[in-house]
Amino acid sequence: MHLTNFSINKLSDKFVSNDDEANDDMGQKWSLAAFKRRLVHDLGEAAVRQAFKSVNAIFIKTFISIEAQVNSAMKMFVPHTDNCFQLFGFDIMLDDNLRPWLIEINFAPSLACPSPLDLDLKSQVVSDLLNLSGVQPFDEGKMSAIKLGLGKQKQKNGGKKLSGKAVRDKGLPAPGSNGSSRLDGYPMEAKRSILSIEAADKRCGGFTRVFPNEDALKYRNLFEEPTPINDCVGEYFATRSTLARSPSHGAARRRF
Repeated sequence: MHLTNFSINKLSDKFVSNDDEANDDMGQKWSLAAFKRRLVHDLGEAAVRQAFKSVNAIFIKTFISIEAQVNSAMKMFVPHTDNCFQLFGFDIMLDDNLRPWLIEINFAPSLACPSPLDLDLKSQVVSDLLNLSGVQPFDEGKMSAIKLGLGKQKQKNGGKKLSGKAVRDKGLPAPGSNGSSRLDGYPMEAKRSILSIEAADKRCGGFTRVFPNEDALKYRNLFEEPTPINDCVGEYFATRSTLARSPSHGAARRRF
């Protein structure tokens, strides 16, 4: 148990609680935004940006280190990859040089709300998480219509059953559309992954995508099993980031 744990600190007679979510820099539990504001005030924006870029690198390397095991488990236990998601909690400490150190990772981070600030922040986390995951309520009418449509399509195909891949491909942009033209030359599996990531970006709320990013290809050698699809997707987002930063495409802005 490390000494920065809130469960320990709250038992101290010197503990100061936060009783007003509007003042997110009061007491001994702050919002991340308030913490960043204080660091920028004390140390400058450039130093803080670099520090949190290093924090993002910890996130990326952590998940790369378990990618092969996760993929194996997904293939064994999750027939539809869109059917599950996971919220992780990273405990990271910054030293006096703003170097981040990973303390631990929580597979089930606490969502308890003992203060107004907790309720404000964690309710947003849960709401944004569900939006980001793309969970949709089951609609029996729509499902019946889909099954009916697939049945008719099966008849047109001479009784052959459509594969799941063929069904998913129908959701891609039509040839000649903007979505299709910018993805010309990419394999179909890479196109699906890119479009899925971009769709998630539009509903991410307070979350920020940290990977794939402009440095995606630099992490290639860290994968236990580098795959062509990872290379294609990484190359795409690295290229898009470069274009976004060029003068002709305007300046890229990252949430801070």
